[in-house]
Amino acid sequence: MSKETKSVTCYYPDGQKQYEEWFQDGKQHRDNDLPANVGYYPDGQVECEVWFQNGYYHRDGDKPACIDYYPDGQKRYEEWFQDDKCHRGGDKPASIGYYPDGQVECEDWWQDGKRHRDGDQPASIGYYPDGQVKYEWWMQDGKRHRDNDLPACIDYYPDGQKQYEEWWQHGEYHRDGGKPAIIGYYPDGQKQYEEWWQHGENHRDGDKPARIYYYPDGQVKYEE
Repeated sequence: MSKETKSVTCYYPDGQKQYEEWFQDGKQHRDNDLPANVGYYPDGQVECEVWFQNGYYHRDGDKPACIDYYPDGQKRYEEWFQDDKCHRGGDKPASIGYYPDGQVECEDWWQDGKRHRDGDQPASIGYYPDGQVKYEWWMQDGKRHRDNDLPACIDYYPDGQKQYEEWWQHGEYHRDGGKPAIIGYYPDGQKQYEEWWQHGENHRDGDKPARIYYYPDGQVKYEE
């Protein structure tokens, strides 16, 4: 039995194409590695392209299934999908965002629809416009997690100095050994605050403060 194919086109009031969609048997689909959904800016420039197979986000050949563009044609972001799940093999990022000048803004690693990366490598990395790392997050099966008493989230100031560190276990703030699970820093590296967490709850044993904030000179500002 032959398959029913059709396309749908929507237009701006001036007659310029706004988007095009392709269907097969009622599901978004297009063969020959062509996008099944294409959106346009009012001036005719392509705004986005999306690849579908049998109604699912999907593209083979390690190519992005979703591409979004800035008005000048520069890529805004790319996402890789397999069978409707964000996924990419080979320890490559499945989602990449770009600044208008083409510099990478963020990278995210996904496995079977969940942010995940093996080998104690960050699953999310953000960058400042100059390429300096802005943040690193470690994820396992979609949850923030890192072993061996290492921080699962690290944010950086533009000069590379740490802004804060967070310890997570299976998606919850947690750190053993009576150590703080969150540490914030002033731009000069001096501690700004510390927080103690156990299994997602702000808690510290021994009748000690679970939150401590400091002045820039290291003097305690307040504790609770």
